[in-house]
Amino acid sequence: MSKDKIYERDLLLSAFSERLQQAINASSFAKQGQGVLSAQLGVSRQALRKWLNGKTLPSLYMYSLIIIYSIRIILTP
Repeated sequence: MSKDKIYERDLLLSAFSERLQQAINASSFAKQGQGVLSAQLGVSRQALRKWLNGKTLPSLYMYSLIIIYSIRIILTP
C-alpha cells in the first residue's frame, strides 16, 4: 500500500473515530456506557471500542445503520 493510501486511511479512521465519540457524548449513551450502545447496534463491545480507538471502520452496512440510528437519536425529543 502506498504512503498516500495509508495516510488517507489513517485520516478516515481518525475522522470517523472522532465524530463517533462526539455523537456518543452528545447522546444519552455517554452515561449508559458502551455496552448499551453496542447492544443497540448489534455489535460486540470490542468492535465498538475498535471504532472509537480508530483501529477499524464498520462495514458499509453497519455504517449505514449508525447513520440512521444517529439521525433517529437527534430527531427524538
